[in-house]
Amino acid sequence: MLSAAAPEERAAIEYNLEDLMRELAQLDGQKMQVTAEQIMKYREIASPYFYVTPQTPLTDYDVSEEMAFYFVNKQYLEQAIDKETYIREIDNRIKMMMLEDR
Repeated sequence: MLSAAAPEERAAIEYNLEDLMRELAQLDGQKMQVTAEQIMKYREIASPYFYVTPQTPLTDYDVSEEMAFYFVNKQYLEQAIDKETYIREIDNRIKMMMLEDR
């Protein structure tokens, strides 16, 4: 690959490669030593606290209609709207979804 590069590009490619190799060597020195027993103990202690949240219109922001919930939540969390407005906006969106027979 390097031999196929134009001469003016070769120096830049070599420099980038050397830079990445230095960075990799630096990162290699920052590895942590963790034993299998430590990993097992961590899993025993921590895993009861891990959970998966279900996807609902309030939590799934992949669909454009659900983005409306995201924006209302964001406005409320940033204190751009008060609690009453937040409840009214969420309620209106839920009513609309029910009317659309979602």
